[in-house]
Formats: sequence, C-alpha cells, structure tokens
Amino acid sequence: ENTWLQPFLHECDWGRGISCQTYAGNQFIVALDLGKVGACGKIPPEIGYYDKLGSLILDENEIYGPIVDEFCQLSSLKVLSMGSNRIEGTFPECIGREMTSLTTLDLSNNLLQNTFPDSFFKLRHLRVLDLSQNSISGTISNELLPDLKALTIANIASNQFSGPLPSSFDTLPDLAYMHLDNNLFSGSIPSFTAFLGRREAITLSNNLLTGTIPAKTRLIFLEEVSIQLIFAWQHWTLARTSLVVPFLHWLALPRPSNTSITAAMISLGLCRRRSVDLVS
Repeated sequence: ENTWLQPFLHECDWGRGISCQTYAGNQFIVALDLGKVGACGKIPPEIGYYDKLGSLILDENEIYGPIVDEFCQLSSLKVLSMGSNRIEGTFPECIGREMTSLTTLDLSNNLLQNTFPDSFFKLRHLRVLDLSQNSISGTISNELLPDLKALTIANIASNQFSGPLPSSFDTLPDLAYMHLDNNLFSGSIPSFTAFLGRREAITLSNNLLTGTIPAKTRLIFLEEVSIQLIFAWQHWTLARTSLVVPFLHWLALPRPSNTSITAAMISLGLCRRRSVDLVS
C-alpha cells in the first residue's frame, strides 16, 4: 500500500527514504532520501518547515524551477544532493549565508546560471562541492577561496567561470580532486607548487589558459589522471624537467602542433605506468 503523503499519517510513517529522530517527545525528519524515484515538480516553500533536516537527497529526478528562499531555513543541513534535475535560476546566495553546516553540496547537471556569490565562501565545513554542468559565471575570489579549508573535492567543470585561476587553491590542504575544465578561465597557470604535490586528479582542459607549466612541478600522488585532460586545447609549453610523476598510470599528450614537448621534459616512474600516447 502506498502511504506516501497520506494526511492521516505522520511524515515519519510515510515509508522508504525517510529517517526520523525524537526531540522532546516529538518526531522530526532528519534525513530525506528520494534520489532516483521519479519525483517531479517544483520544490515547495513548505520545505523550510523541516529545520531539523540534516540530509536531503533528491538527485536524478524531474525537479524543476528555482530554489525557493524558504529552502535556506534548513540551517541544520549537512548533505544537499540535487544533481541531475532541471533546477534553474541563480545560485542561491542564502546557501552560504544560512546553511553553514553543509559538508556536501551537489547541484550538478542543472540549469543554474548567473554569477557566483561571495557568500558561498562562508561554507567553512564544506568537503565535497559539485556544481558541474550548469551555466554559472563570474570569477572565483582569490582572497575568499582559502576560507574553504575543508574542501577535498571541487568540481565546477562545464560552466562559464572566467578570469584567472586563483593561486590560493594551493592553500587548501585536503583538496585531492580539482576539476575546472570546460570553462573560460584565462591567463597563465599559477605555480600550484604545494597543490600539485598532494593531488590525485586535476583537469583544466578547454579553457583559455596560456603560458608555461611551472618548472620542478612534482605530481607525487597523482596516480590516475589523463594529462590529455589537463593540456588539451591549451597553448602551453612544458618547462624542462617540469613534471615528475612516479605513479602515473596513463599519459596522453597533445601532438606538438598544439603543445611544445621536447626530450627530457617529463620524468615518469616506470613501475606503474601503462602507456604514453600522443593524441591529435
């Protein structure tokens, strides 16, 4: 029997996907997992009533329309996953201002657009960020980025971000995966000396970057990355002895017509490398 949304039942008795806890003798929803259930419609303003909600998962549904202001009353929320829907409008400024407990934010593959608010950088507990495949624009503040010290995954690929790559990515101690490809970033690549030594995956392809890969770059922990993803469609020169990649599994480099590559520029560990290819 379908008990979902039945008015004679408490919300905690609606069925699968709902987790509740008791506070002062009353039950409150603390987790709502309705991912991949075929849910369709707009987010209702009543979502703001669930102020004890700690996890909201609505990914891969048919949810459309803007994120309503009442949504940001969920100040206890730690996990917000609404990827692969049709959510539109601007990136909500109130998310950074009111939802400061967030550790996971996934709004990927939606229709969000316009600029990136500075209030976002108040999410000091955020560990996983995925805003890929939207139309969010604007620059990333080099001054505010260091506030996201807990970040481990940053995926903002396939948007319309522009301006220089912030050198302050280098200050994020736990950032292991950085995907900035398919945007409008321009200028030269920062040295990222500390950053590149700790990361596992970096993609910067299909931007407007120019210049030289900094010399003495050491990619010590970078194990499974396609250099094709990093260098494709850029106009860069690899500085002599620029890359030290002892654990690289696979390396694909653009042909010399696109990127200047000379002998002895790349030092590769042979124990785990599988292949090296030049691609068109």
